Amino acid sequence: MPSPLIGLTTHPVTDPDRAELDLLLFRGSERVGVEIKRADAPRVTHSNHIVLRDLKLDRLYIVYPGWQRYRLAENVEVVPLTALLACAA
Repeated sequence: MPSPLIGLTTHPVTDPDRAELDLLLFRGSERVGVEIKRADAPRVTHSNHIVLRDLKLDRLYIVYPGWQRYRLAENVEVVPLTALLACAA
């Protein structure tokens, strides 16, 4: 089974406004941000809004240790770490 990461380029990012993003993925022309949180109920932060705007992200995934996958905004989704690990297997 081919890796889902083939064709992705990754970069950690610190925005000039001091907003941070754990991982910036490029897949063709799509820009996807990944933020990893320890919180049980992550939320969209001011920093997330800054990187969405400044990096012109198509999507932002917030990875957390919980079990449910849910949407926080049109282009922001909370994803369980277990789902991310299942994709990499």
